[in-house]
Parts: sequence; structure tokens; C-alpha cells
Amino acid sequence: MLAITRLRLSAVLGSFGAALLVAACATSSSAPTPWEATGRAQSPVTAAPANPAIMPMLPPPRGARRGAPAAGVFASYQPTGGCGSPLQYFGGPIIADPTVVQVSWNDSGTNGAVPSTVESYLEAWYPAILSPQANYLALLAQYGTAGLNGQDGMPGSNQTFSGQGTYGGLFKITPSVANQGATIDDSQIAAELVAQIGAGTLPAPTFDGTGHCDTLYMIDFPPTVTSITFTFAGQQAASCKDFCGYHMGTTYQGKPIFYGVHPDFTQACPSCAPDGLQQDLGLIHSHELAEAMTDPEAFLENLTASSTNFSRPGGWDQIAQGCSEIGDSCAWPSQVGAAIPTVSYGGSQYYVQGLFDNQHTDCEWQGTTPQCTSNAQCSGTTPLCDATSHQCRACTATDCSSPTPACVTAGPNAGHCAQCAASTDCGGATPVCDASTNTCRACTAGDCAVPTPVCATSGANAGRCVACASNADCSGTNHACDATSGTCVGCVSNGDCTNGVCDTTAHVCVQCQDDGECMNPTPVCQQATHTCGPCTASGDCAGNSNGHVCYGGSCVGCASSGDCPSGQACDPSSHTCTGSGSSSGSGSGSGSGSGSGSGSGAGSSSGASGSGGNCDGIIACGDGGSGNGDQGSTGSTGGCAVSGAGTDGGGCGVAAAGLLLGLALARRRRVAR
Repeated sequence: MLAITRLRLSAVLGSFGAALLVAACATSSSAPTPWEATGRAQSPVTAAPANPAIMPMLPPPRGARRGAPAAGVFASYQPTGGCGSPLQYFGGPIIADPTVVQVSWNDSGTNGAVPSTVESYLEAWYPAILSPQANYLALLAQYGTAGLNGQDGMPGSNQTFSGQGTYGGLFKITPSVANQGATIDDSQIAAELVAQIGAGTLPAPTFDGTGHCDTLYMIDFPPTVTSITFTFAGQQAASCKDFCGYHMGTTYQGKPIFYGVHPDFTQACPSCAPDGLQQDLGLIHSHELAEAMTDPEAFLENLTASSTNFSRPGGWDQIAQGCSEIGDSCAWPSQVGAAIPTVSYGGSQYYVQGLFDNQHTDCEWQGTTPQCTSNAQCSGTTPLCDATSHQCRACTATDCSSPTPACVTAGPNAGHCAQCAASTDCGGATPVCDASTNTCRACTAGDCAVPTPVCATSGANAGRCVACASNADCSGTNHACDATSGTCVGCVSNGDCTNGVCDTTAHVCVQCQDDGECMNPTPVCQQATHTCGPCTASGDCAGNSNGHVCYGGSCVGCASSGDCPSGQACDPSSHTCTGSGSSSGSGSGSGSGSGSGSGSGAGSSSGASGSGGNCDGIIACGDGGSGNGDQGSTGSTGGCAVSGAGTDGGGCGVAAAGLLLGLALARRRRVAR
């Protein structure tokens, strides 16, 4: 805060008890004070202790006026207090992206209102100073706290300055009767601020993502409030005599909130405006704005009048001689012939004070000259306007999103967000990133090379580079083209295999895929190896065309009579079931051999034995009647032993006799009742 002397409030003072930096006022027309002549001896409040933390700051030379902002505007000036040491971070928060609420304290008890000349200038001044175009707040980027620890070694607030702010508008308040009058104390200001917010007359404070307040209430007072005071270490400091402004804080709903205090410069404190009303309104308001942003919780530091160390939750400060907060070392620029700094906004110039630059240990009032305020002002390989530095820059990955999700780093579109930067950004039917347009497209022949030398023009892989589009693109062991994947494989169907069948999952030729492709003595397809092997249990033969019983590794019809249907027996030589058969229907036929004959019978009960000719291995069946036929006779020729009985109409009974199977006609006989 601007101050003739560096003041810190004790943690036990008044209702706000904490540390405070006050704003240096201009020298009055009275005789020079001792500290004005020596630069260090007496404070207007109390004798300055030997403690270097509390030291005087020179007011502007009496009667001197700085030049108007024109060609004489200079880029920087040396600290007016002689500070040559960088500010240090003590661990507290900053106001990284402020919303500034302009407040006029209109005191009805004194019939006083803030002059319209003050209100109107500041209504134009705040939007200008807070804008990125003016570039004033860009200088604060070096005072971010992200990744920093305080001087106590503990983590800081992890905040980053945005380089700009928001103007919240002008609000005129009428304080309560208890807080009206020509003389007012800071404790009354704090109480009134909280009451006005609670009543909805002033907008409620807002908080950033880290939970810190980012609203700053900047209060101006009418000419009828002639004395604003605060108490420090038992001593009282008063406006105009001891300060031209200060920033402070209080609590609202349990959280710190921040405000600035500015006495009237038109009548109450003309000594605070030796250069002209607008010039010094700009100087002092910019001073308190920057200090509140970089050291907002200074009022909560546990300091005393003799303390030598700043502490958490203080922000940026410096204990070295001639130093203090960011504005104190640069208060009242006094170089001979120097103009008051200004910034440009909307074609107009606005007054500001220089701020201490840690990088150059001098006083400056702009960051890097802004190039832009929107992307429309940028082009070429730097098409984006950086919201913090207001410089044109190339894209980064976080700048790009659909439909242009890729940041291009090379080629004619370098620095721009595009559909693709490489083919890995593409897919589907447009898998190739066109280097000239950075858009995804289908392949052409020239895009494809080993191991995917073929540009598919149809099918599932149309538009993609693949290993093959047909079998003609494949050779050697992998001589078949899998149309689904576009790769050369061993086979895709059985026709691709010289021996065996195709495993269509692994695309290799194998001996078998199922049991139907295996025969005894290896009737079972082993799925693990896709090879034919012996059975090990009858369960392996279920559904096997060779048989359903496992015997000696082969699948057979039976291994014992227990495997056969009732009435049949298992032939141990053929492993087939044999036995009586049954059939129905009428039979007729003739046999031929060395002799011939025919048999027939009919009766109501049982058929008579039919005569059979010599069979010589030739099957002959006799007619049967409606009764039951008995055992047929043995043929006399051909060695055919025939046994069996026809039922219900006669039929042919069959039995094996030796290695030759003979069939004979079963004769039916009638049984008389």
C-alpha cells in the first residue's frame, strides 16, 4: 500500500487486527517534514524504529508535477524507494482473476456523495485496466504461486494469474446511521461492507477453484468524509496526513474477503492529487489494486510494530530496505521529466503506477506488448491468441477438440488444429491423413507399402492399405487371402489345403476339424491338435459313424452282447449285433439254383410249410398266409442254413451260417382248428 511509512497492523488491533500497508500521500503545502528532507528519520505517526521492516517512503517532491502522457511515456523507471531485491512469496493466496466492484460511499448523514468526476473516470478506468488489451495485469504473471512453497517451506496456494480481470460495475451505498459521519474508522468500513453484502445491496463475493475469494470491493469516499482512520500498535493513522489509500480485508460467512479504501481527492485530500485528479486517481487505484491481488491476506499476518519478518498468510512482499509490496517500491515516479505511465484501451490512455518487476528489479507497467485479444488477429503458424500473454502462438494438444482434435506440428498447417496430424488419427474407410490438408481420406496406390502394399477398393477393407485383396497377392506358406482382415494366411477354406482341412479360426491346414473326418483305428478328432487319434472311452464315440462303443481305440458297434438291443448278440469277429429279426407284410418269390420251386400257403390259422428250392446262395421267400409260420426247412442245395420265423403274413428269416449268408424261404403251415 502507498505509505509515507511502512506500516503493519498488529494481530490484536481493533476488529480487523492484522498487517496493513498504507498509501503514500503527496506532501502538503506546509513546510517539509523531517523524513522528506532526509528520506529516513521520522514517521508522521511515530518515530521509525531501527527495524528495517518499517521504513519511510518518500512522497513526491513538493510542488513537482509529472508530465502528461504523450511521447515522453517511458518503458520503466527505477524504484522510488531504492528497492533492489526481488519480492518473496510467504505462502498466502493471491487474487488470480479478480472481479472488481466499484463502491461509492454516499454518506447521507453529511449530505455527501462521491463526485461524478471520480465515479465516471473510474467507471471507464476499471474496464480498461482489467482488460487484456491494456496489458497492465500481464506483468503479474511472474507472481503466480503454482508449485511454490512459502518462506516457511510449506506449500503455497497453487494459483496462476490470468492476466486480466472483470469489472463488476458501480454500486452506490448508503451506510447505516452508526457508520456515517465526517470521521470514520476502518472497523466501521468493514462492518458496513458485510452488512451491505448481506442485504443484497452489494454483490456477494465469489470464490475461485482453489476456494479463495476473487472479488475485490474498491471503495471511494465523498468530500464530506474528511478523516478515515485505522489503528496501529496503539497509534492512529489518518487519511491525507498519513496515507492516500490502503487495501484491507475482513471476514464474510467465515471466509476472508477484500476491499480497498480511497479518500476523496477533490476536497478532503487534495494533497493526494498533486498531478491532477485523473492522474492520481489512476496512480493510487492501480497501486492498491495490484497490491490487493498479490498480497490480499496481509491483514491476517501476525505482526507487531517491531516485527522483522513477514509471514503466512501473506503473499508477495520484501523485507529489504526500500522494499515492501509490489506497489510501494514504485510509488510516485519521480524521475525528472518523466511522464506518468499510461496504458491504451479503446483508443484512449489511462493512468497507472508502475509495479515492481521481480525479473528486472525496476518499475514497469506492462507485460510483453500484446499482439492480440482474439484468434482473428493471429494467422500463419501462430493462429491462436494466448489468453494470458495475449501473444499469437501455435496450438497445443489441449487447444484442439472435435471436429479438429489434432494439433499439427509440421507441414503447411503447422500450429493449427485439424482433423488429423498423422494417419494414426484416422480410421474406418478414411484411414490416411492427407499431409496437404490434414484431413482423413481413403488410400490410393501410392499410399501403400510393405507390409500392407495393396490399397483395397472394395469389401470390408475398402479404402485401407492391406497385405492382400485376393489370393493373387499372396504366396508361399501363406498363400490364401483372408478378405476380412486383408492378410495372407495358410487357408480360408478346405479347398486351400492339399491335405486335410482348414482350421478357419487359426487359418492353417489341419488333419481334422471333427470326428467325421477320421476313421478307425483313429476315429476321434483331437481338438487340441486337430489330429485323428484313438478313442479312450465310449463317450468319445457318441455320434461317431464308425460306432458308438470304444474297443481297442476304435469305435465299433459292440464289444459285448450287453451293447446290443434285447434279443441280439454281439458277433466278436465283426463287432456287430446279430439275432432274430422281425418284419411284416406278405412275401412271395422264387428261388433258383440247381433246382427251383415255389412255396405258398394260406390258411386261417397257420401256414403250411412251404417247399423251398435249392438256394445256392440265392434268396427266395415264400408266400405266407395270415397265420404264424414256423421254422423254415433247410435248403438242400447251397449249404444255406436258414432259421427264423415269419410273423403275421410271413417273411424271410435270416441267419449267418459260416462265412456265407444264405436265405431260404420260410414255409408257413396252416394249423387246423
